[in-house]
Amino acid sequence: MRRVLIAVVVLIALVTVGYGVFGRPSKRVPEPAQVAQPRVVVGDKTINLEIANTPEAREQGLSGRESLYGKAILFAFEKPGRYCFWMKDMKFPIDITWIRDNGVVVTIAPEVSPSTFPQKFCPSEPVKYALEFESGTMKTANIIPGSTLQILR
Repeated sequence: MRRVLIAVVVLIALVTVGYGVFGRPSKRVPEPAQVAQPRVVVGDKTINLEIANTPEAREQGLSGRESLYGKAILFAFEKPGRYCFWMKDMKFPIDITWIRDNGVVVTIAPEVSPSTFPQKFCPSEPVKYALEFESGTMKTANIIPGSTLQILR
């Protein structure tokens, strides 16, 4: 009888400890908030953005791609500078826009063809951002130096 009583006590203890470790509902960790797709407002349309904010991503840029597929690519730099671009390994023409940190367009290079390589395209003053669009976007949206682009992140 004593063995049965010890076995019951041990069993109750194991069940209690097991429930405490495994059976308790876990605290629900909230999922991270969904980050909205970064985009830029150009005229009356909004274009989704890819962000190139690492040295590797900025170096790769659009080289080797077939298209922008309706997007634009934002080159975000740590500090303002005179960042130049070229068309090495590009397969399609693009529009390039250099932008101050307040969204004001400083310099534009419309309809830059891959055949311009190795020519470099540079801003007229230090900038924090550069945007590459599908060729013709700046003309359609009437983007000129002094225009303000709204970048939504």
